[in-house]
Amino acid sequence: MGTGLKLCSKSSYVRDLTPMLEASSKYGTKLLISSAGGDGSNAHVDELLEIIREIATDKGYNFKVCP
Repeated sequence: MGTGLKLCSKSSYVRDLTPMLEASSKYGTKLLISSAGGDGSNAHVDELLEIIREIATDKGYNFKVCP
């Protein structure tokens, strides 16, 4: 943290987020993700939101996002 670098690869985020987003969509539950992208910088939050949007588009999920 504090390096300005993401903590893991995009594929790791996709692997970890996909089942959580699937469950949230299936059961209609809220999902809270904090310190998005590792250090929580605006750039990393934006990158993680883009990954979430890509997963949602690929899987046909529809989420309200509050950054």
